[in-house]
Amino acid sequence: MGKDNVGNRETKTMAIDNILHMVDNYRKCSICKMIVLVWLMDEQWVYQKVAGGIADMGLDVKSVVLV
Repeated sequence: MGKDNVGNRETKTMAIDNILHMVDNYRKCSICKMIVLVWLMDEQWVYQKVAGGIADMGLDVKSVVLV
């Protein structure tokens, strides 16, 4: 696999889908009361997809930005 194939839109979209699937599973767990997701998101559209998907699940999104 060449470096052009890593971190492209297709693989980032796949990662977003995996993140949202994982968060949804934790949301459905009766034992879990809070989900803390820490992820490096280098593009605004990735953040918007993840935050939007989490909000669509009815969960609160609290963002922290480190600069």
